[in-house]
Amino acid sequence: MPKNPEFSSTMRIDLTPDADPATCPVTPRTPEKQPPPRAATPKAGCQVVGSDDFRQLLQSVYDASLITDTGGRIISCNDRAVQFFRHSTNDLAGMHMTELISGSDELLVETIRESLRNDRFILIQAFCIRADKTLFPAEISANMIKISGEDYLCLFIRDVTLRKESEDRLRTVHVAIQNSGNGIAISDTEGTLSYCNPALANLLGADSGEQLEDVNITSFINEIGKVDTILESVNNGRPWSGELEMLRLDETTLFVQASVAPNTNADGETIGIVWSLIDISEQKRAQHELQERNSQMEEDLSLAREFQQAFIQADYPVFPPDALSENSAIELGHLYLPSGAVGGDFFEIFAVSPTKMGVFISDVM
Repeated sequence: MPKNPEFSSTMRIDLTPDADPATCPVTPRTPEKQPPPRAATPKAGCQVVGSDDFRQLLQSVYDASLITDTGGRIISCNDRAVQFFRHSTNDLAGMHMTELISGSDELLVETIRESLRNDRFILIQAFCIRADKTLFPAEISANMIKISGEDYLCLFIRDVTLRKESEDRLRTVHVAIQNSGNGIAISDTEGTLSYCNPALANLLGADSGEQLEDVNITSFINEIGKVDTILESVNNGRPWSGELEMLRLDETTLFVQASVAPNTNADGETIGIVWSLIDISEQKRAQHELQERNSQMEEDLSLAREFQQAFIQADYPVFPPDALSENSAIELGHLYLPSGAVGGDFFEIFAVSPTKMGVFISDVM
């Protein structure tokens, strides 16, 4: 007969540490969270509980393990617990579990006992206290075990420092991506979106990223030939970058600078695509306007050059005045090469008398 799911579910407990883990050493506990006082008797060390096989199993467990009485007083531990807490085995024996878990008190022990009696699983997220008062993040599972007819609490403690650091980095990256001004998206190898940040949703004219889930991002690209090039490149492990003309959901055009890279797994296999899009529509419009203005300017300069060339002197005086040009006593000519499309300098050659010639040259500089 299946158990009532209400009682076979897992109870998760998140404990707030007494001090900020980033500012160790730990501050002293407040009086109401002090563990029950120890008996004023010398320690006798860890008690021997269970069979040899049980103790051997306890030592082989990857996690730190603590066995306490039902009141939370530690009576036995494995070597891993010594490594984690940096207490000796004898130091751990007789300590109360709340001395090792920051933010805990007798209410936690009572909650564990009550929940375990109802066949619930206990999983605690907390910070544990080392002998030097520094903290480490831990995941603690609590169980009730019976040894030689007696009830005990068994705590398995896993140091999750690396996991928490990874989670913190992922959280930081997620926040950065969510607030990035660049449109960022993740798709499968065919371009079907599984995630996009608010900037990309706004870029494509969507109300939110959820509106674009399961939509193929290539359907927004208004250049069919480039789609195949991008997918082929990325699925062969090569990133692609370049400008793309795209259509928003409302069919308006935008231009983006795209960087498309393969999303790989731990084995280096391409399992998807990462898209990064920057809206360059304003730059493209400004560039187009500049090109139009340059084109108009070129036309104006070309017309001005034609006018200038028309005004440059084409016939020269001959000497004597009644001679034919081929029989002139002096042969005249010019070479006019302005540094730009249109020059500002001009000249004129004229007869002053039947035997004298004048040359007028103007340099606008």
